[in-house]
Amino acid sequence: MTTKRTRKPKAKPPAAPSFTADRAFPLKVDKDATQATNAQSVAAAILAPEAAAFRVIRAAEGTGIFSEMIDTAGVLDHLRAVQAVVNGGNLAAAEAMLIA
Repeated sequence: MTTKRTRKPKAKPPAAPSFTADRAFPLKVDKDATQATNAQSVAAAILAPEAAAFRVIRAAEGTGIFSEMIDTAGVLDHLRAVQAVVNGGNLAAAEAMLIA
């Protein structure tokens, strides 16, 4: 008499977390402000150094490997943080990028 062995099904690996980059440019306007005030607010946001750097990154990436993963608000926040570090006198990250 033979007994049939049954294999235990292998557990599936957990699914990778999904990530969808938010491509919207975060602009803050005040519904109670004048048109001119809101125009200045928008201009300040899009002409800020981190916004200019973001546009360069976006243009350079084009349809490259990371193009779908560039989250606008996330990149802007990171660039602001890097800018604060550099303004504080720490150029270690910039120097590392130049050497790499």
